Amino acid sequence: ILDDVKKIRATSSIPLVLMGYLNPILRFGKERFFAAAEEAGVDGIILPEVPLEESAKFKPYFEKSRSANILLVAPTSSTSRILAIDAACSGFLYCVSMTGVTGSNKAQSNNGYIQNVKNNAKNPVLVGFGITSPEDAREYSKIADGVIVGSALIKRILAGESGDRLGKWVAGFKNQMCVS
Repeated sequence: ILDDVKKIRATSSIPLVLMGYLNPILRFGKERFFAAAEEAGVDGIILPEVPLEESAKFKPYFEKSRSANILLVAPTSSTSRILAIDAACSGFLYCVSMTGVTGSNKAQSNNGYIQNVKNNAKNPVLVGFGITSPEDAREYSKIADGVIVGSALIKRILAGESGDRLGKWVAGFKNQMCVS
């Protein structure tokens, strides 16, 4: 992955955020991983299984590597927890649109919760989990600062969809988010 980031970074300045699990990082070595991520050009890292209570252990690594520490809030998060998570993260706040597992369901509009996150966050708020179509992107971009599309994209890649078709599909998200 880090080699791929280097290749992308050679021709693009778009922000690149990695999302992954902690075990491979621990096996690689925390200090070594964060240094390699910085060298590759990673802008931010999401470690979804690291809760707020454990995130402070990684703060020095994020700071040293100048990587954004992106944390998640969920529909079950209280306003006080949203505030604490937002204060501990950087880059943006990942607002999980629904309870459950990403890629398993289509997001159900939960505008009150998302609006509460948006009203209380100092960081930009991006909504993810269950965002599967450009229409979903349009709906959530009315409230949030952006959307995160992961599982739906991976499913298309694994199905062997061509680069041209993937590009058009992604462009559809961008185009729908620009519609007022």
